[in-house]
Amino acid sequence: MKPLSHSTYVRLQVLCESFYDVDEKLHYLNDLCLDDLKAFVPGLLSQVDIKYLVLVLVFSIILFSDFVVFQIPIVMGDE
Repeated sequence: MKPLSHSTYVRLQVLCESFYDVDEKLHYLNDLCLDDLKAFVPGLLSQVDIKYLVLVLVFSIILFSDFVVFQIPIVMGDE
């Protein structure tokens, strides 16, 4: 098997496999506290490249900003 085909196959296998069932997820989520989150976020941000953070920021500004909508005046007949 070609390396590209093999890596694609393995990637699909991993993505389709469920690692935790619902009860396990609920168990771990119930045990979380704010201190766990505070400890997790710096480690996560240290692994993220700055260009992706900027990209997410730009997309969030675009998606969540109020779009300016201009109304087109309706002209009735000849004036």
